[in-house]
Amino acid sequence: KKERFIITKKNKLFKTIRKKIETTSAD
Repeated sequence: KKERFIITKKNKLFKTIRKKIETTSAD
């Protein structure tokens, strides 16, 4: 169950990074 929490955290981080990249590209 701990592994699943880590995966969720990684997915959140990945989504945040992707959003930042998208906003930077849009500029």
